[in-house]
Amino acid sequence: MLFLIWVVQLYIYPSFRKERPVSFVGWHRRYMCRVSWLVGPLMLGQVVTGLGFLFLDISLTSVLYMSMVAATWILTGLVAAPLHEKLQESGRALGLIARLIAWNWARTIIWTAIVFV
Repeated sequence: MLFLIWVVQLYIYPSFRKERPVSFVGWHRRYMCRVSWLVGPLMLGQVVTGLGFLFLDISLTSVLYMSMVAATWILTGLVAAPLHEKLQESGRALGLIARLIAWNWARTIIWTAIVFV
């Protein structure tokens, strides 16, 4: 997940600004379908791993890990997904893209920190 989130943050989301407005909605739809098949299992894997950690040993480390995983799910569900839906509805809106990039820094930092727990 670490590599993927940094590629998304530094390359993919900024590239949204470069896509032609006339083709953005179709391009974005294809991106969302493809990336969901990659990100979904990885995020589910983190939940399973976190629950396994908690089952084996309720410790500060396991609680911290699961808390960070929960934070990424919350940010994804309450911020990133709605912004993607708005982009899908409105097309290439530079303000929405800027908000997506800005908000995604929180997920990027959390997913980076998870590696060190």
